[in-house]
Amino acid sequence: MLVGAAVGIFVDRQLVQGRLERMSQDPRTVRQTFFTDLKFTSQQRTAWDSVWSARMRADSALMAPIMPQRDSLRKATNERLRALLTPEQLKLYDERQQHRPRPGDGRR
Repeated sequence: MLVGAAVGIFVDRQLVQGRLERMSQDPRTVRQTFFTDLKFTSQQRTAWDSVWSARMRADSALMAPIMPQRDSLRKATNERLRALLTPEQLKLYDERQQHRPRPGDGRR
């Protein structure tokens, strides 16, 4: 059982680390790597970008009506979480938040 737990933790750490690394990459670079890895033609790249852009516009239109409530929820939650931290923890938390991708940074 102990070995299973250790393997589970190891696998989780590997998957989470890989995902975090991918999330921190420039989205344009990730897209170009994807296209290259799948050996897309220029026509496929153009079509893919067109479909993806249409999806993102539709997503933005769907989200627009609830964005004020979502932002309010995010702000209230952040205030409550920050209140749980000591001054030392808050300093470390703020430093880490500065390096975190933000909405609108090209990832969405």
